[in-house]
Amino acid sequence: SNSLEALNSCHSMLQSLATMTQQHSIGKGTSSTNNDRKFGFQLEVLQVRIDFLNLCTITRSLCSEIILTGGNVSARSNLFRHNIPKCFGVLASRYINIYRLYGLHYCQQTRTVLRTLIAMCRFLSDFMDAMISPESKQNNGNKNQQ
Repeated sequence: SNSLEALNSCHSMLQSLATMTQQHSIGKGTSSTNNDRKFGFQLEVLQVRIDFLNLCTITRSLCSEIILTGGNVSARSNLFRHNIPKCFGVLASRYINIYRLYGLHYCQQTRTVLRTLIAMCRFLSDFMDAMISPESKQNNGNKNQQ
């Protein structure tokens, strides 16, 4: 909760600073595109990190519900259960895009952190898929056998 608030605050501050910098450059007569805007890398990483923390909060709530219902995964809607692994996969794709756009121009530590975040999102996607979907996969297997 505190981490999410701090990240949102940092994102807002950087967004304001980027806007002021852009307005200053427009006042000087220079133009900038979206790709070369100031703080683009930082803003994109913070936004994906905020989305990651929000998704982790949702996932934690889902896991708590599963525990409280005695492990009954099917108590949640099918769409909800299948979208969480997909969302982690989308976050991994967003980190890959950031790595491709900016990663090669930063230090080794930044590249390593981005690769670690990509691997973490993929791991969580695979884990949630394995944890939530086996029941539905078994049901589909039983239907196919009959």
